[in-house]
Amino acid sequence: MITIKKLIAITLSLGLSIFSFGSSLHVQAATKSSVKDSIMHSLEQNTNFTQNEVLVKFKKINNPENLKQLQNQFSFEVQNTFPLTQIQLIKFHTDINMKELIQTLNKSPNIEYAEPNYIVSPASSSNDSYYNSLWGLKNIGQNIQGSVGSPNIDINVEEAWTKTEGSSNITIGIIDTGIDINHPDLKNNIWKNPDEIPGDGIDNDNNGYIDDIYGWDFVNNNNSVYDGTGDSHGTHVAGTIAAAKNNTIGVVGVAPQVKVMSLKFLGTNGGTISNAIKAIEYAKNKGVKITNNSWGGGGFSQALYDAIQQSNSLFIAAAGNNGNNTDQTPMYPAAYNLSNILSVASITNKGSLSSFSNYAKTSVDVAAPGTDILSTLPNNSYGFYSGTSMATPHASGVAALIQSAYPSYSPTEIKNKIMNNTSPLSTLTNKVLTGGLINAGKTLQTYQPISYEAEPNNDIASANSLPFNTPLNGSLNQNDAQDIFKLDVPSKMDLSISVQNKNNIGLSWILVRASSPSVYVSYPSTSNNNILASTYTAETGTYYLIIYNYDSQPGQYEALIK
Repeated sequence: MITIKKLIAITLSLGLSIFSFGSSLHVQAATKSSVKDSIMHSLEQNTNFTQNEVLVKFKKINNPENLKQLQNQFSFEVQNTFPLTQIQLIKFHTDINMKELIQTLNKSPNIEYAEPNYIVSPASSSNDSYYNSLWGLKNIGQNIQGSVGSPNIDINVEEAWTKTEGSSNITIGIIDTGIDINHPDLKNNIWKNPDEIPGDGIDNDNNGYIDDIYGWDFVNNNNSVYDGTGDSHGTHVAGTIAAAKNNTIGVVGVAPQVKVMSLKFLGTNGGTISNAIKAIEYAKNKGVKITNNSWGGGGFSQALYDAIQQSNSLFIAAAGNNGNNTDQTPMYPAAYNLSNILSVASITNKGSLSSFSNYAKTSVDVAAPGTDILSTLPNNSYGFYSGTSMATPHASGVAALIQSAYPSYSPTEIKNKIMNNTSPLSTLTNKVLTGGLINAGKTLQTYQPISYEAEPNNDIASANSLPFNTPLNGSLNQNDAQDIFKLDVPSKMDLSISVQNKNNIGLSWILVRASSPSVYVSYPSTSNNNILASTYTAETGTYYLIIYNYDSQPGQYEALIK
């Protein structure tokens, strides 16, 4: 879903066609008793599907009689079976009236549902040289493409960056066109499959894809996730999520330390539901917890609904570019009523709903910057795009920051963190469920970054610096019996010292002054829930906190000085 207002680029040559979108009349997935009715209704409204291809779910999985009975009526081949949902993609050998075929299949008592393989389309502080053009990250009222913005209508990402810029352990799946993996603003943040050996022609990780180093191209069924300027849309999305920070060039992403995985299922003619499901399954099998989905259209697909529901990920989706109320005219997949979908509308740099953006009081969750968004494009270039496609990666970037800070969060916890911490805008009242613009800083307001000790730190000469008000994690064992931390006290103050003994080992601590390190000035005075704590009035000077193990058992601790 993308509308392109104007493109600027270092290399000025790019065109993207604007796709139209289908719609249907069901916001929620139908109950099992009415699924077939929903499919037939959607088929009446949407004719953009792959001829002779049908997605079928049988009631009895792995029953050989399923296909035998079909073979009595039709000539076909099973092109794919999706392990996540046990849906099969079946291609019929002769041209058939698709409506009649779907009706016939859905009358079978052995089939839970059968539906067309619909085609969907794209929805379409820092020293980085174009940072001042990134109004979605920091809006100071700058002029963007002739529109003077309203200050602070942005996602407040700089506040979030004081806590985290994301973690390289976090990967966002971009289900889209391909990504220019060699773009200088992206190349260091491209996910690389740790379980695959490049170029050996072997499926090392046994996932069914040979040499899938950077993801997979489901359109052409190969490992080339970038095929030229036709992959502009996915490249633009990737830059908004994870373009590098402080590299003196270009733009910066919302989460500039995370990785992005290229899951290409959109080509020049859009993409099929079956390939979208393959991409979802690939991401799930690689442990991806967040996917960006800047696309939509086609009809209601129970197969896609089932795949998203079982993906164990937060599926962040573009609300669509029809300017419609999707409570009345749904745009899928964003309008599926699933707890792990976050639907994103678009706003302008003045804070109003973008003219093209879909909206809804219940089926669209939040809004994000989506008009005149500058980001990466193929061939080392950059350009402005507009669309809910551009709003969606802002939300995905915020989700990535949250997952980096709270790695144990479930997809719905990440979603709730975003929805419960928006910036309310009167222009969004009754336009999105929360009535607000996503706010990265607010989502991380209560998060305390955690530091880790750096070995060796077993004597005063190698002591680590210990910051105030920041939890610091460390470990002790038989060969590493003590850790020493340096604390500089700028003026007389009361120190609150606590060390949590996470594994109930023989652990304690003392505080000494640098001027007389052989004499301790404080030690634990209380011990509750394995937290050894005390307070001490410290004079100006340097102190050392010595955490030691007295029984040689291995264990971990968390130290905090306030």
